Amino acid sequence: MPLDPNVAAFLQFVESMGQPQMWEGTPEVARAAIRTLMVDLIDPSTLPVVASIEPLTINGSIPARVYRPETSNPVPTVVYLHGGGFVIGDLDTHDGVCRRLCRDVEAVIVSVDYALAPENRFPRAVEDSYAAFGHVAAHIDDFGGDGSRIAIGGDRAVSTGRRNTLIERWRDGFFTASKAGSSLSRAHRVARSSFGRVARGSRQVLGCDRKRHQD
Repeated sequence: MPLDPNVAAFLQFVESMGQPQMWEGTPEVARAAIRTLMVDLIDPSTLPVVASIEPLTINGSIPARVYRPETSNPVPTVVYLHGGGFVIGDLDTHDGVCRRLCRDVEAVIVSVDYALAPENRFPRAVEDSYAAFGHVAAHIDDFGGDGSRIAIGGDRAVSTGRRNTLIERWRDGFFTASKAGSSLSRAHRVARSSFGRVARGSRQVLGCDRKRHQD
């Protein structure tokens, strides 16, 4: 089966960069490479427009970024954990993803810059995720304002962080057992979704009924 032309062109471009395979280099090299692809080569004028983007520091040490949609009504809130194998990625590399989710889902997105390995060993990233989710839940009026519609999501390896965060929150009494199980299932579905399917699936999970924007 032939590759999609856009995917084939992207793979050829990545190969032309002459970067070592990710497992052959250092974390610093891998981080620089992902920023080149997801930040430096992106035309800012093509990024989805949202109402506002605000910096946030959680518990005095966890950087985060809050994306707000174009509405003054209560909306769902999504605590977003970026992918990257717990080693690469940051708020900037996933800025476009969070903008699109904010706009298309019509939800407040709280993107969390959890501490990366190997400088910060496991379970530091999970602890940061746990703290961030707890902060957002405890101050929901400062975010989407709808405490009945709060989710934790992200992409790739961070599904582990999402699951562990939800399990710990369930143990602390934040969720009922059935709600925790539903949220774990939701996190798994969102993690496996493609870019467009994340927005469609999240609208359904969070109870939004809004037509999809056209790019």
